[in-house]
Amino acid sequence: MILNAIATSLGLLTALVAAQAESDLLVKTNHFTIQGIVEPNTTNVRTFRRVPYAEAPVDQLRFMPPVTKKPEVAILDGTQYGASCIQLNNGQPTAYTEHLPGFLLAPGATTAEDCLSLILWAPRAVANRSLPVIIYIPGGGFTGGGANSQYKYGANIVRDNQDVVVISINYRVNIFGYPNAASLNQHNLNPGLLDQRKAVEWVYENIAAFGGDPSRITLWGQSAGGSSVDKYAYAWSDDPIVQGFIADSGVATLIGKSAADTSNFTYVAQQVGCNQTDADEAFTCVQKASAQDIIAVLNKYNVSTNGGRSLSFTPAGDNETSFVDYSGLQRDGKFARIPDSLCDDMSGRKGGTGENEMGRAILALPLFWGIP
Repeated sequence: MILNAIATSLGLLTALVAAQAESDLLVKTNHFTIQGIVEPNTTNVRTFRRVPYAEAPVDQLRFMPPVTKKPEVAILDGTQYGASCIQLNNGQPTAYTEHLPGFLLAPGATTAEDCLSLILWAPRAVANRSLPVIIYIPGGGFTGGGANSQYKYGANIVRDNQDVVVISINYRVNIFGYPNAASLNQHNLNPGLLDQRKAVEWVYENIAAFGGDPSRITLWGQSAGGSSVDKYAYAWSDDPIVQGFIADSGVATLIGKSAADTSNFTYVAQQVGCNQTDADEAFTCVQKASAQDIIAVLNKYNVSTNGGRSLSFTPAGDNETSFVDYSGLQRDGKFARIPDSLCDDMSGRKGGTGENEMGRAILALPLFWGIP
C-alpha cells in the first residue's frame, strides 16, 4: 500500500511538472483563452497559429470596417493555421509562381472571408519578462498574400534570439479589402487598411499575456506591406500605438487609386446579379452574394477582351487611411513622429521601388526570416 501511495504521488508530481511545462502554451487574453503549440523542430518557441483579432467580416460586415472580437468562453485552438483572406488566383503564371512558390501563401493554404487572424511566435519561459514586439504586414500588391507563408514565419527569429515576440497578420485584400463602392460616399473605403490597425490595437491590448511589451512595438511591412506601414504613419499620426516603423520596399504612394472611380465595384455587382440602380441597394445585394462568385468575376476577367479596361481593387484616397496629397501632409508635418526606416529589400535605399525590387526581395526575405 505504501508503495502504491508513493507511485501515485510520483505520478501526480510528474503530471504536475508536465502541466507546468505546458502552461505557457495556454494563454488567457482579454478576449479569450487560446491553446498554442511548441514550434516543430524547436524546443524554445511557442506558436499560436490562428489568433483572431476581429469578428469574421461576413454578411453585413463584408466591405465594412473590422469589428472588435467578442469574448469567447471556450478555449480557442491556436495549433492549426487559420484561413488566409480570399485573393486573386486566375491561374496565370507570375514572378511569384514561377520563381518563388510559396512566397504569397504556403502551398495548400486555405482562403476564406473569415480570415482576420494573426500568427504569433514567442519564446518559452518568459515569466517576468517584457519583450519587444514586431508586427509584420505581408505584401502581395493588396490583391493577395497573407501570414501563412514560410517567408513570413517568425519562428527562426525567436528561436535564435529569444528576446522578441514576432507576429504576422492577415488582412483583407482586393475587392473585400478595398471595395470603393459608391454607397460608401468616399468614407471607410479601405477596410483592409483598417484591419491592420485593428490588429495593432489587439496586440497592444493583449501582448503582455504572451510576454510582450506593449510599449515597444515595431510595425514592419514589405512591398504592399511596406506601403501599408507608410500609410499608417499618416493615417494614425496622433495615435500610432507603435514605437517604430520599417517600410521595406514600399511607400505610401506605391499603389493606390482615386476614390472618385467606383465603376469597378459596379461592374462586379452587375456580374453577380446585383443590377439595382440605387447604389445602396446594389451594395447590400453584393454583401449577400457568394464570396466565391465575387472572386470568380475577378479571376475570370480578361483585360484584352474588355477594351483594355483594368479591373483592380487597391487602396483608394479616402483621406482617412489613404491620402491624395502626401506631399502636403509631409510639408505640414502631419505624420507620426517616431523612428521610421524606409528602404528597399536589399540595398537599403530610401523608398526603393525599382525594376529589380522582386529580385532583391527574393534574395533578402530568406535572410530576414532565417530561411535556409
